[in-house]
Amino acid sequence: MSILYIMRHGMAEEAAPSGRDADRRLTDRGRRRTAQVARGLSRLGVAPGVIFTSPLVRSVETASIVAHAFPECTLEELPELAAGGAAPATVRALHCAASASRVLLVGHEPDLSELISYLLTSSPGLAPVEFKKASVAALRVSGFPPRSGAILRWLMTAKQLARL
Repeated sequence: MSILYIMRHGMAEEAAPSGRDADRRLTDRGRRRTAQVARGLSRLGVAPGVIFTSPLVRSVETASIVAHAFPECTLEELPELAAGGAAPATVRALHCAASASRVLLVGHEPDLSELISYLLTSSPGLAPVEFKKASVAALRVSGFPPRSGAILRWLMTAKQLARL
């Protein structure tokens, strides 16, 4: 069995100076909270071998902060995690992680909630999940790419992870 960790990006600015949504950066508070979440994940024994992130700036920044806490993992962008990515396409894209046993995805809402639902039930809307900024879910999956029938091991908010 493998573990798939799914994380929503940290708190980001309302608008980027460029006006482009893709350029929105984490706020100072978002960076601090993400670093606290990374420490909490480490205390839980989370040890991803690879982190895949959306190419949007706020996700890349989130993933980079988390990767700093796990120096042995690799960090890669996965275009399917960009805002608006469909769950089946994201799952198919994870074929590149076939040799990994622990993978962390960093992306956006509502895509991540739909991905979790899809992995649990084969439907992106059947099991709605409230997924706040910098929250993390852990799912047990059969491997990569994962198939439906995943088991939700835990879901924690950034506040809960920061308290660990």
